[in-house]
Amino acid sequence: MHLLCFRLAAVFRLLSCLKLPHRKRYYLSCIFGLSALFCLLLTGLVSANDTNTTPTYFIRLNAPGNTFFVDQAIHAEIFFPGSHLGRQQIVSILKDAHNRALRYKTLLPEPAHSRYIVDEIGCLPPGYYTYIVKQEETGKPGQPAFTKIAVIRRAPELPPDNNPYGIDAFLSWRLKHSEDVQLAASLIRKAGVGWVRDRMSWAQMQAAPDTLDVRHYRAFDALQHNAGLRILQVFHDCAIWASSAVTGNEESRMHSAPANTMHAYNFFKRVAREFAEVCDYWEVWNEMDVPVFFLGTADEYAAI
Repeated sequence: MHLLCFRLAAVFRLLSCLKLPHRKRYYLSCIFGLSALFCLLLTGLVSANDTNTTPTYFIRLNAPGNTFFVDQAIHAEIFFPGSHLGRQQIVSILKDAHNRALRYKTLLPEPAHSRYIVDEIGCLPPGYYTYIVKQEETGKPGQPAFTKIAVIRRAPELPPDNNPYGIDAFLSWRLKHSEDVQLAASLIRKAGVGWVRDRMSWAQMQAAPDTLDVRHYRAFDALQHNAGLRILQVFHDCAIWASSAVTGNEESRMHSAPANTMHAYNFFKRVAREFAEVCDYWEVWNEMDVPVFFLGTADEYAAI
C-alpha cells in the first residue's frame, strides 16, 4: 500500500508536467485522486485477508473495514487461538503514513491464561495508520502481525440528488463476493460519496441471442443501491455472437463493435428494464477511445 501511494504521487507529479489541455489534465487528476481514495477506503478488504504474517495470533478492530471517524474510539483485540501466552509480553506499535512511530505500548494478558488482549487505542486524527503487534520472547522476538487503519472526518449528510461526489468503483467487476461488495459500498457511503460508476459485461450476460443472465450484476447493484448509493452503470464489451469481428481471439472480438446495432439496442432495452429499480443512469461503453476496451472506429461507436 505504501508503494501504491508513492506511485500515485509520481503519477500526479507526471500529470503536472505533461503539456495537456487544462481540462484533460483536470479530469485525469480527478480519476487518479478518486482511485487513491478508493484504495484507502478498501483497507479493510485487504486487511481482512493479508494483515497477519504469523498463524499464532491475529488482530480484530471494532469498525468494518478498519475505517473510523475522528470521534470514534479504536478498540483492538489481539487473539491467540492456538495457546495462551502465560506471562509473555506483547508490544503494540502505531505508525503513521510516513512510517513514524506514534505510540509504543507494552501489553500483558490478564489473567495469565487468557487467549486475547484488549488494547484501547482511542481516537485518532484523520490519516492512514499501521497497527503492529509483536510477541516479545526471551532472546528472540516473535513475528509481528499488523493491520491498517483509516481515520476520516464525518461527511455532511447530503440527499442523493444533491450529492456531487462520485467514484469509479466498478465493484461488480472488481469484486467476486457479495460480502465484499456490501463492505465496500458501506465504506464509500461512510466517506460521504453518493454516486458510484459500476461496470458490466455484455459478453458475460448474454452468451447467446436468446439468453440473458443478470443475476450477478443485479445482485451486486442491489447491494450498492441498498447502501444508499446511486449508480451509473457502464458496459465495456460486445457479446461474441454479436461482434463484427468474425475472426481473432475472444478478447478482440469482445472489444469490437457489434455487427448490427439492433443487437445492442435489444440488449440495452432488456437490461434497462431489468435494472430499472437500482440503476439511475447508463453510459455507452467504457473508455471507447482506448484500444484495450474498444477496437472499433468513431463511426461505429456513434452508430451504437
